[in-house]
Amino acid sequence: DTANSLSLVLSPPSQLGDLSSLATTKRLDLASNALASLGAFQPPPSLKHLDLKANRLAFPALPLSLPTLRVLDLSSNALTGTFTLAGCPSLAALILSDNRLTGLAGLGSAPELATLVVKHNALTDLAPALARGSARALTKLSAAHNALTALDVAPCPALAEVRVGHNDLSALPSGLGDRLRVLDVGGNPRLGRAAAKKGVGAALAPLAGKPWLRAVTLRGTALGDLPDLREALAAALPDLQILDDKRVAGKGAR
Repeated sequence: DTANSLSLVLSPPSQLGDLSSLATTKRLDLASNALASLGAFQPPPSLKHLDLKANRLAFPALPLSLPTLRVLDLSSNALTGTFTLAGCPSLAALILSDNRLTGLAGLGSAPELATLVVKHNALTDLAPALARGSARALTKLSAAHNALTALDVAPCPALAEVRVGHNDLSALPSGLGDRLRVLDVGGNPRLGRAAAKKGVGAALAPLAGKPWLRAVTLRGTALGDLPDLREALAAALPDLQILDDKRVAGKGAR
């Protein structure tokens, strides 16, 4: 609804003040304003979508309370270390792509969080962020281009989409639930090397019994290079429709 949306180009670009009088503004676009801090920022009282991408923000936690916020985009900033989510109890989507984060915490403060996008960071372990049911409502996890060596998503039973390509995984993510529809683990060259000893069936065991799984990307992994992969996948995933971005022969969209 453009009537409830506001995009600001600040002059000077580093100044941001009190916008609390904008009572009907639901979406606020502050992207590409060279913001190094939020300073005296007072947000509109009913704000639901805040776009802060492509600024210079480096805070370890959002320095203000946004109780009605549903979407927060902090991609392409200067975030480092561990980002701790706080002050956004209604948040449904958190976007932190293209920063230099090594850790993530506080997801439990947003029990409705459904989408987490943290690709292109320096994350080595998501277990602390996902543990103890902190992200039970999570349906989409996008964490490609990090430094993850393992991933257990058992604390996130609602996950339908997991994208963890271009990390350093040696095995498929564990704990994948029955709601999974999309799995992208491409570009993890060590993934599947153990399959030569255990057999491709054992390597694919985490995917067995996933009736909703429709798309898998294994390109750029040792597992993806195994000669009997397609036969094993057909046995493990009879309803698979897309493999490595290509339609599986004889399978139509449903």
